[in-house]
Amino acid sequence: MNDKIILSIITPVFNGRKYINKNITILKNITKHFQEEIEVIYINDGSKDGSEKIIKKEIHKIKNFNLFTYKTNKGPGIARNLGIKKSNGKYLFFFDADDELVKKNFSYLMSIIKKKNFDIAFLNFQTYQKNIINLSKKKIINKNQLVKDFLRKELDMNSNFYIFRKKFLVKKNIKYKEGFYEDILFMLKVFVNYEKSIKFTKKIYKKILIKTSITNTYTKKHIDDFVNSCFQKYNYFNKFIKKKFVYINESDLQYGLRGDLVNSIRLLKRLENKNLNKSYIFTKFKKIINMKFDAKTQYDKKVLRWLN
Repeated sequence: MNDKIILSIITPVFNGRKYINKNITILKNITKHFQEEIEVIYINDGSKDGSEKIIKKEIHKIKNFNLFTYKTNKGPGIARNLGIKKSNGKYLFFFDADDELVKKNFSYLMSIIKKKNFDIAFLNFQTYQKNIINLSKKKIINKNQLVKDFLRKELDMNSNFYIFRKKFLVKKNIKYKEGFYEDILFMLKVFVNYEKSIKFTKKIYKKILIKTSITNTYTKKHIDDFVNSCFQKYNYFNKFIKKKFVYINESDLQYGLRGDLVNSIRLLKRLENKNLNKSYIFTKFKKIINMKFDAKTQYDKKVLRWLN
């Protein structure tokens, strides 16, 4: 452990040849004045397109840049877990290789996190998605409401929009799950367990839309992993949340699960293999959706029609 390192930036890379040079340039520029305080960790996640060779060539003379490799693809969650294990920083920041950062605000961010002690920092971000709640802009963040909103699918699940204290994640044994949609249970556990938080209102993160990225290319595994994440959320609620949060009840979870079902059907429509039909998804969601509810929203009406 290097006590001088304040922040570890962890970046998984899977077949990122098209954008990895740009990513390395971004992180070089961001960190060049903080080489004693910031480390950059690349996890080559079984890339087959020469990404690893490019990273090795570009970072071999930079002492605060490191590369670790999986020979076979493990998925972004497992790659991030390796980054957590290998990191030396007090705080952790997860960065996707095809995204961007706002350089002019990063020095100010470092000055803040060096003075503060927190479990989670809510970052200001820019994304191509509309209607995403940006917690850094909220005047008051109530933890009970935060968990409730997350269960109801009214918050973004992306863990890139936060900074985490490493000791907090380790102490609470918060890790990413295998497969896609690995952020969902991870962020739910963070929101349930954190104690101290700060907000950083200057824009830091820029989420970029890449049509060929894993979030825009869908297979049956995407469907299965998304449904599995819903079951994980359902089980975590019943085991921990309903006992700990008296103002959160099953109706909040069920409202979110109905939205999850609708999202699953949307994923199905974008699937590469059109042989999978809706009944496959309906059968799975019947196990966790309580059908004793009043149909108040369009989502509700769809769910009643689909599952009855």
